[in-house]
Amino acid sequence: MLSDETLLSMRFVRHPHAAWRALPYGTASTEADLDGPPPEQEVIIVDPVESISHYLLDDVSVFIWTNMDGELTVEELVHKICDEFDVDPQTARADTLEFIRELLGRNLLVEAK
Repeated sequence: MLSDETLLSMRFVRHPHAAWRALPYGTASTEADLDGPPPEQEVIIVDPVESISHYLLDDVSVFIWTNMDGELTVEELVHKICDEFDVDPQTARADTLEFIRELLGRNLLVEAK
């Protein structure tokens, strides 16, 4: 497993075979699918390995996913999250690293070249 410091210095892109769409909330889910307030959007990702998976992402996760274009390091993305959302840097860093590790574990991200 990569260390936090290593992950923070890396740049990632969405897996080229992972098709996805951001849709208005309620298009593919219901209030019963939520643990908290409804997000503005929900993201549907077609997993390149499992064929199809539906991921309901909160607003911060949608922000992370849509910014996985290889332009920013994870650390730079954490700073953008802090600027965009009302979250402290430590929480943003921990949550972002956890989400990135989950996406990597599902083969939904690859390292940018």
